[in-house]
Amino acid sequence: MPHLTRTMSPKLYPPPAKAATRSMLNQAIVAELMKKLPRYDRFERALEPGCASAQGFVHANLAVTHMYTFRSTIGDTPETILRQMHQEARRAINKAQRECTVERSNDLDRFIRLHRQSYGKGTLVKYDTLERIFTAASPRGQAEITFGRLNASSDAAGMVAVWDSGALYTWLLARDRVQHHVGATSLITFEAMKTAHRLRTDCRSGRLRLA
Repeated sequence: MPHLTRTMSPKLYPPPAKAATRSMLNQAIVAELMKKLPRYDRFERALEPGCASAQGFVHANLAVTHMYTFRSTIGDTPETILRQMHQEARRAINKAQRECTVERSNDLDRFIRLHRQSYGKGTLVKYDTLERIFTAASPRGQAEITFGRLNASSDAAGMVAVWDSGALYTWLLARDRVQHHVGATSLITFEAMKTAHRLRTDCRSGRLRLA
C-alpha cells in the first residue's frame, strides 16, 4: 500500500449478468490481475468495506481478514451519533466544547508543525508527499483541516480530513503532547462528523458518510 492511502480496491467491471455469474466473473478478473503481478514475498491490500473483489482474493489463496474501523451509516446525524457514543466519549466532547474553540483551515504548514511536535523523528509521514496530496485535494474542495485550540490560545489537536463521493476519511491526526488535552481529539473527530453530514446534505447522491 502507498503510505497515506487508506484503502485500495480494484475497480471491477464485469459484463451485466446474474449475481452468481457476476461473482464468478469477479473471481476470474482478480485471478487474472494476480497473474500479472511481478514476483513478491508479501502482498497486502486494505480493501474498501464491501469490496466486490474480496471473494476473488480468497479464491486466489490469499488470507482476507477484517481491520476494524468505524464508519457511520447512511442517515446518521452528528447528534444521533453523539447520543449513541460511550458516555466517556460524550463527556470528553462536552468538556472540550467548553474549553476549546474549533477552527477550520487549509493551513497545512500549521498542521505539519503540530504533527512534528506530536510524533518527532518517529513519524512515518513524508511531509512532501502529504503536501502534494493535500495540494491536489484542497482546490477541489475535498480536504479540510480542523484545529482544536485550548482556551483560544494554542493548538491542542489537529486533523486532516479528505473525502470522495462516498465517504469522508479522518486521514491524519496530531495533538500537542505537552497540553495532552484528550478531549480535543474527540472534539475534532465530532466536528469531522458534522462536516460529513454537511457534505452529505450538499451531495446529490446523499451517500457521504464518515470513515
